[in-house]
Amino acid sequence: MKTDIFMENQKKARRIIIDTKFNELLSRGWHRDETIRNSYVYQMYSYLRSQEDFVEDSLARTTAGVLLHPTVSKEFNEAVSIQDHDIWFATVNLAGSAQSIRDRILEIVNQASCPLLSNNPVIRSSE
Repeated sequence: MKTDIFMENQKKARRIIIDTKFNELLSRGWHRDETIRNSYVYQMYSYLRSQEDFVEDSLARTTAGVLLHPTVSKEFNEAVSIQDHDIWFATVNLAGSAQSIRDRILEIVNQASCPLLSNNPVIRSSE
C-alpha cells in the first residue's frame, strides 16, 4: 500500500501516516445524518496494520494515522484508537489565510504525534 505522507518523530518515538482526500469526508449514515465514510476508516486501518509486518520496527505497532481533507466551510477534528493505532480525521479550511492553513496542519501533526490516551486531547467537531 502506498501512502501520501509518512513521518517519524524519533524523540517521541512516533510514526504518522497521513493520507489526503479531496472529496467529502462525511456521508449519510445508517443511524445518523452524517458519519465518516467507512471506506476511509478501513483504508487507514489497512495502512496502519500493514506497518506491523516489520518485526524489528518498534514504531510499527503504534503508528498513528491522519486522514486529511480540505474544506471551505465546516471543520472537523475527531479521533479514534483501534488496536493501539490512533486515527485522526481532520479538515483544513482552505478559505483561510496561508498562515491559518499552516497553523492548522501543524496543529493536526502535533496532535497525532502524541498517543490519544497519554495526552487526553479534546476531540471536537466544529461547524
